[in-house]
Amino acid sequence: MSNSRKDRLKKVLTLQEQLKRLHETRHAMLLSSAVAAQREAEEIVQRIGVEGSLSEVFPEIYHRRIAKANQQRVERLSHAREEAQRVAQANVRTDIVERNYREALREDERYRIEKEQLENVERRHRSGK
Repeated sequence: MSNSRKDRLKKVLTLQEQLKRLHETRHAMLLSSAVAAQREAEEIVQRIGVEGSLSEVFPEIYHRRIAKANQQRVERLSHAREEAQRVAQANVRTDIVERNYREALREDERYRIEKEQLENVERRHRSGK
């Protein structure tokens, strides 16, 4: 078993884990942004009709801001769903690479043990003569 396969798999595994974390972070940020947009729309709605509010003077501005905040929420949730798919795909790829890496480690260990055993047999054979 060559160390190069094990080393390559270790590097690929590290990259896959980083990619997975990137997607998880982006997913969380998109969800947070969607919640913020929803909160903004709710706050604007609460200001409508409140004494001292400019909602009666500029109702179209308030309604546009509400619509924009709701649209941003919908868009961010849509992007978050896409990112969640990427997270799931990254999890699958990471699991596959991790299994292959563990198998490479086991093969490497078997190779090392077999080599040691062979060297011991050769030493005994040479010393027995």
